[in-house]
Amino acid sequence: MGDAQTLTDTILAELNKAGLNPSKILSQVYDGASLMSGKVGGVQMMLQEKLKKDIPYVHCLNHQLHLVVVHTMSSEGAVKDFFNVCNSLYKYCKKPTIAVHYKGERLKRLLEQRWTGHLATVLVILKNFKEITSLLTEIDSVRAHGPELRMEAVGLLREMTASSFLFIANFVHEVLALLDPPNKLLQREDTDLWAGLSIVASAKHCVQKLRCDEGFTKVWEKASESASTRASLTTPKRKRTANKTMFDYLVEETTGQREDDIETELKRLYYRTWIQ
Repeated sequence: MGDAQTLTDTILAELNKAGLNPSKILSQVYDGASLMSGKVGGVQMMLQEKLKKDIPYVHCLNHQLHLVVVHTMSSEGAVKDFFNVCNSLYKYCKKPTIAVHYKGERLKRLLEQRWTGHLATVLVILKNFKEITSLLTEIDSVRAHGPELRMEAVGLLREMTASSFLFIANFVHEVLALLDPPNKLLQREDTDLWAGLSIVASAKHCVQKLRCDEGFTKVWEKASESASTRASLTTPKRKRTANKTMFDYLVEETTGQREDDIETELKRLYYRTWIQ
């Protein structure tokens, strides 16, 4: 039951079975897969040919919303890397030898074409950040777990304690949580095309309003608050030694990266993501 012809016949059969006259169909709404939307061999065209009438096809607005969000997030390298880490965390915590030690809420699997999976993943990580980092620290400190698991734990812990991780987590959550109500409304049976277009326009306006310094500050402060269990939002500091080539010079400014430099870089990331 995976070809367009079978699906078309099934749709017509089910409509007749329910006592509905297929000739009364005014429009069709599917996702953008060629099987459904194809202009030559897609269900939408076959249905028109069988009924011998023009029946406009509309690409599902909710599916369009999902595709736009997923595409935008994957276009920004830092955000894409963030979700790669989330995916690695999910796989790591699923391992039987690791799962027995994890005390937090179960991590969610990322759904490539569904941003709702991304929202669920980020929410779990934000709520269980302390439990996850504690688990990784524990695995790293127990030699019985073996070098492979310990090395993986060290790498994941380093990524999670990087300056950008909590910021991107809070940033992504801010956007996806804002789009969650439109997602639910667009799936309601009583939402017609006009209402759907209005919902999408409203969602777009709400997201655009986040593209400002106030929006960045809100996310930055949330990330800083989330990181309160750690020393700071910055990466762990290591002992620094003076550069010998500088011994004969007077250095008036610091040569390392300061926290305000990190904030500036994350602000660039924040605005770059909105440009996509």
